[in-house]
Amino acid sequence: MIKLGESPFRRRFAPLICTGVRLGYLVCVDTDGHLPKISAEIWRQIDLILAKQLFIETSRQDKPFETTEDILMHLLDGGFPSASYFRLRAVGTYLADFHPFAFALMDLTAYHSQYLGARHLKEEIGERFPDSHPFLYKGDVFLFLHRDSDVDIFTELAKEFDLKVIVSEAIRDLYDLPSLYRAAHDALDMIVKSNYHGENVCSVPQLRTLLLLKNLDSRDDLISPELRALAEHDRKKGTQYCETLYFYLIYSRSLKKTCDALFTHRNTVLYRIERIRDDFLIPLDDPERHAELLFGVAILLFQNEGAEFFLRTMPQTDDE
Repeated sequence: MIKLGESPFRRRFAPLICTGVRLGYLVCVDTDGHLPKISAEIWRQIDLILAKQLFIETSRQDKPFETTEDILMHLLDGGFPSASYFRLRAVGTYLADFHPFAFALMDLTAYHSQYLGARHLKEEIGERFPDSHPFLYKGDVFLFLHRDSDVDIFTELAKEFDLKVIVSEAIRDLYDLPSLYRAAHDALDMIVKSNYHGENVCSVPQLRTLLLLKNLDSRDDLISPELRALAEHDRKKGTQYCETLYFYLIYSRSLKKTCDALFTHRNTVLYRIERIRDDFLIPLDDPERHAELLFGVAILLFQNEGAEFFLRTMPQTDDE
């Protein structure tokens, strides 16, 4: 029983819970002081009855889903207004007590055109990932992963069938799937369109920087005139000043690491850095400008070289 603000009346708040789903609250206003006299058992019965009624009414709001897959696709489409409503719909399906580690999105373009093996992809997924619950969503295969080791198995499968696969961020709550799916879909779209020939399986955390750049690549107004002049010189003269500046900054101005990344002699890199600083007036000696310079040159490289530039510089796995 709670008294709110300047109201003279106390109120009783009780959650209405049915089949483990919190559907709402029952609020009773005590206008004559008799509510505290009602026994806890009677209150419990009232709460249970109203919770069941609310459950039935909520269940009738939409056309019932025919399969669990329908529920998942409706969730991915952003069709559930609240987590409670989603959990209500999931009652009676495996989703009610389902806690996957992550999910994977699989592009089928290369599989359709190249794979000539005796077994089909669907059969292999069923054998190697028996609890993945795969289904087709917007042209890609969507399936759940339950442990870190699933990613290793996925790598073998993707190489065998020549697939491009993205593994999502960790799933903390199934209701978060729409936002996790958006990032995974954008990541998969990026590596497919860039014709990336590196790893068959990547993760959203690996590509997070690229996804940020993809959303900033139209913001020329955020890039300093000095950096734009540097990129224009590269374009006209075929030089590599932007690449040199990028590696120089990400490796904390280590000359050796910059040379190794560029496969370029130390004297050549030193000459470029001196020109970047002295001729193009890039403030390399001002640490407070380094973050701005790194973001700016990364956006320029993304605009001019595409995602492939960053993908080919990603660390490779030991077996590649």
